[in-house]
Amino acid sequence: MRNFPVLPTPSALPLGRIGVPGKPLRVVELALDHAAIARFNDVLHGIHPDAPHVDEDRFAHLARWLLELSPKQSQREIQQRLRRVIDLKKMAADPDWDNDESQRARLARLLEYLNDSSDMTPDRTSRLERLDDALLVELAWPAFADEVEDYLDFCHFRHDQHPRGAPPLKRSAWIRMRTAEGALWQQLQRVRHSRYAEFGPISEGPRVS
Repeated sequence: MRNFPVLPTPSALPLGRIGVPGKPLRVVELALDHAAIARFNDVLHGIHPDAPHVDEDRFAHLARWLLELSPKQSQREIQQRLRRVIDLKKMAADPDWDNDESQRARLARLLEYLNDSSDMTPDRTSRLERLDDALLVELAWPAFADEVEDYLDFCHFRHDQHPRGAPPLKRSAWIRMRTAEGALWQQLQRVRHSRYAEFGPISEGPRVS
């Protein structure tokens, strides 16, 4: 059970279908090469193996969609995705939270791509400059989503309850509290259903003709 406000999830970026080999779409201001696309997919699937494959046509379709939006709208679409990186960095740097080694490796790979100026859409490419970064964050997000949700819940618990002790003790206190809340919820559900089974649905009262 989580009691913190959850920001609305933006609609998925429109990738479109995988295109015809050898006939990529063309987009003004954007020149893609096979090496950049291959590196993007290598990083993406190294983080989240079940993520969809991105080819030149799919990325070009997405770029054209973004250019059809107003500058303000296109910036909002990009920033909605990139804001998620703030929570990832905060989680990785928090001494009270314990990321396992594999998760740290996935996050390091994501951040390395985001910090690389030689990625698929160079920073000089006007409105498309962070499109591949935003797309990578969106498609790789399932690899981080559950842990970030837990971490944000832990942060609210820590702010409200002020647990003391070493980091493992703080996390244990958070887990005990959430486990107790879950057990209480299950008990309430059992009581509710047992009372319904005992008495049955409410029958209609006598009708007055």
